[in-house]
Amino acid sequence: MQRRPARDLTRGPVLSDLTSRTGLVAAGTVALLLTGAAVAAPASAHDVLLDSEPGDGEVLEEVPEEVVLTFSADQLDLGAVIQVLDADETAWEDGDTVVDGDQVRVAVDPDIPSGDYTVQWRSVASDGHPITGTFAFGLDVPEPEETPAVEETVEEAPPAPEPTPTAEPSPEPEVVEEEGGGVLVPVLIGALVLAGVAGAFWWRRRSREPRP
Repeated sequence: MQRRPARDLTRGPVLSDLTSRTGLVAAGTVALLLTGAAVAAPASAHDVLLDSEPGDGEVLEEVPEEVVLTFSADQLDLGAVIQVLDADETAWEDGDTVVDGDQVRVAVDPDIPSGDYTVQWRSVASDGHPITGTFAFGLDVPEPEETPAVEETVEEAPPAPEPTPTAEPSPEPEVVEEEGGGVLVPVLIGALVLAGVAGAFWWRRRSREPRP
């Protein structure tokens, strides 16, 4: 939203605002009331500001929704103005000033940045006289903490197991049968038996021969 410069609250008669709103008849009525009040109580005191939100010199950590002024008596709805000005005299109020009985209020721009601010106000007291004033407050809104971005971890799928080579069955030893093996064994046994018998006979015969 484009900001507007500060207005001069000391210029412009109060009755000009009244004339633009209600016409000459209402202006004449107010003039008679003001004249009667001045004659009846020439030394009466003006209304005074009792309280303000924010307070004078207060430092806020949150942006206020509005500035509220509370007076000692109901205020006349005749051109009341509240301005919220930064160091460059840029206005940060949002919308028109509203008079509600003994309170005068204005909304504050929610985008107002941290800094030092001056509130300038003008109101029309119950006796018809304009009253003005200023006060200051500070705004120190902590910056929001940045949440670190969470890195997404992508788990890699485990590699597929390599196929285990199947062991080839060992070939069974082949039994080689020698040709004629079944006949050769008995022959050898018989030969050995005959050789034993012959050896025994020879040994016996030799033992019988007379020795020289």
